[in-house]
Amino acid sequence: MTIVLLVYLAVMCCGYYGYGDFMQPDIVKSLSSFPATEEQALDVKFDDWTGPKALVLRGVCAALLLIKLIIGLPLNMMVIYYSLQTYEGTKDCFPAGSFANKIMRILVVVIAVVIGLVVTQFNKLFALVASVCGPILQCFLPIFLSYKIRKKHGARMSSWVRRFGHALIVLLGLYCLTMGFYDSVQAITEKA
Repeated sequence: MTIVLLVYLAVMCCGYYGYGDFMQPDIVKSLSSFPATEEQALDVKFDDWTGPKALVLRGVCAALLLIKLIIGLPLNMMVIYYSLQTYEGTKDCFPAGSFANKIMRILVVVIAVVIGLVVTQFNKLFALVASVCGPILQCFLPIFLSYKIRKKHGARMSSWVRRFGHALIVLLGLYCLTMGFYDSVQAITEKA
């Protein structure tokens, strides 16, 4: 676990050192166009940056992102399909291989495409959803469910040191939940 923590910290520190707050919503642009100075990065719009441009890297990044999308999107959609096929309330409606299952899969893809077409600033919507779901799924639920499982099976409860660590994680999760939600709502309402 310590090794994973150190690797994550190293990647985050390198990324922040390299890009800081200058990251653009379009990852291809972020990796292929750079400001000439720090002042330019802070005070000039992205389209007016005069720093070096890596146009070849733009094509490479776009191709790699397309490959990732081709591989990753079906896997992400499979989570939705499998959930609907196995969930207590819907498993009888969408058995694997049935016509209803095929229609459900087509509708899920259509909904995803419509969301992509209708929501022009998807990164802001995603930030809002992630600000709520991220802390819940990554901080609160694991701690709560591990407590419930230990209690149900009569296992030894966490030590006080670990409970202190859990309290710090919960505080960090609450901070991310409140500040992330506030920042996301503020970013969405700025344009409105």
